[in-house]
Amino acid sequence: MAFRTLAAFLVIFGVLIANGPSVGQNNSSFKVGNLVVINMSGELAKEYMRQTASNIDREFSPGLVVSALAVIDEVLEDGKLRIEHTNYVSPMEPIPSLGLEPKSYRPTGSPTHLVTLTGTIDPQRITTDVSPEGTLQSKDPNSKSEPSVAEVRTLRIDLPDLKGLKLRTWTLTDEAGEK
Repeated sequence: MAFRTLAAFLVIFGVLIANGPSVGQNNSSFKVGNLVVINMSGELAKEYMRQTASNIDREFSPGLVVSALAVIDEVLEDGKLRIEHTNYVSPMEPIPSLGLEPKSYRPTGSPTHLVTLTGTIDPQRITTDVSPEGTLQSKDPNSKSEPSVAEVRTLRIDLPDLKGLKLRTWTLTDEAGEK
């Protein structure tokens, strides 16, 4: 009987170790290439929208939150994480409307530019959300929801300001080679 109890304990312990932390707990096993959902708010959200939403009305609500995906580029020796988010942006212009809201926009035809958000973050600020196996999900809004076949873990971080981050806009000035 003691052997079965010990075996059951080891199996449960192994499952807990393999699955990592629960919802909202910090995860210390980050790897290069892991995706992190970044929720930008405050001044960072306003600056990000200023750089990515060219020619769009600049009045943003006080509760503005912009979500995007970043990748963990490096796990530093001190345990901190270097992340990077990239967004290719085509300048937009309003489409003349018939007085209907909301406004619609179209690309201007101007060259595309690249916006990057890079920085070093404390892994203690990242939380892990867990969606259990069987959670309904869909690949796009027009497809039928189907149950997931495995547990899904989503890494998240809230970023209210540019502390430890750089937000840059890059413009292509020259290129060579075949199309």
